[in-house]
Amino acid sequence: MKILTLTKLTEEQVTALNNAGYEVIHAAIRDLSDAELVDIDIIYGVDEFLNDILLHILELPNHKLKWLQVVSAGVNYLPLKELQAAGVQITNASGVKAKPIAQTVLAFLLSFARSVNTYEHIHTWNEQTDQYLIDELHIAIFGTGNIGKQVATYLNAFGADVIGISRSGRTSPEYMANYKIDHAPAALAKHKIDVVINTLPGTDETRHYFDDAFFTAQPLFAFINVGRGSTVAQRDLIAALKNGQVRFAGLDVTSPEPLPDDNALWTFENVILTQHTSWGEHANKGRRFGKSDLFEIFFANIPTFIVDQTLVKNAVDLTKGY
Repeated sequence: MKILTLTKLTEEQVTALNNAGYEVIHAAIRDLSDAELVDIDIIYGVDEFLNDILLHILELPNHKLKWLQVVSAGVNYLPLKELQAAGVQITNASGVKAKPIAQTVLAFLLSFARSVNTYEHIHTWNEQTDQYLIDELHIAIFGTGNIGKQVATYLNAFGADVIGISRSGRTSPEYMANYKIDHAPAALAKHKIDVVINTLPGTDETRHYFDDAFFTAQPLFAFINVGRGSTVAQRDLIAALKNGQVRFAGLDVTSPEPLPDDNALWTFENVILTQHTSWGEHANKGRRFGKSDLFEIFFANIPTFIVDQTLVKNAVDLTKGY
């Protein structure tokens, strides 16, 4: 089988794949001819031309593409319907960036709770004493996967009450209680939630979940989004920030991205925008995943895939989109 790596691997990683019976090709996807593309079994990584070329590959007669390993947790940017119809499997990077993203969430929350963001805009002596301890705030995390669990773990260390809300409502020990998303309104009211942290994926079901009805029903001290911009009705969030339904917002993701310079969110002193960089780490200087845990996820699937094309780790359910 042939693996096209859009992210350069180390010599040791290439050797490990060769020893497992795979041929590794490292190239920019747009530089390959149709004769070369049709012979690729697996694509590892991502580049700016991936989506366009993927659709082209799927149109090629007798293409061999069977597996796509992406560098992100979310896969909503991919042509999922076409990939599913062609029988192409996807594995994602869920968990690889849980710690840096969770620490960005913590930075947002501490900044709001301890008035750090307010002091940033004050240039005269003006004591801000309306501050909170983290354990005074009741917190709901929407999306209880790897990122949500890591956020909850950090918040537990501060003694916070944290509930988890997900599609399945599955129980997880990081949360004091778990609820299905269908029961979220009642859960937020029951626990008197002050802070909502959104880690939901971008799917048809989650599109604009956080809308005027949500913000009106549940006034919040803070709304933090490290999931997907598409999950928020952005005009409704802006209105909620204006009328005080949401006191503070920490947004790593928006819709669209990049956020236009004339968007109202840039003008709010009670909003912090981190421009989809919550995943950043000094150790790998960005999205260079060749030496990261992404390869460990990928390589864990290699033995079973070569036998029967089974993926045992981080397989995406294309019917759900995550």
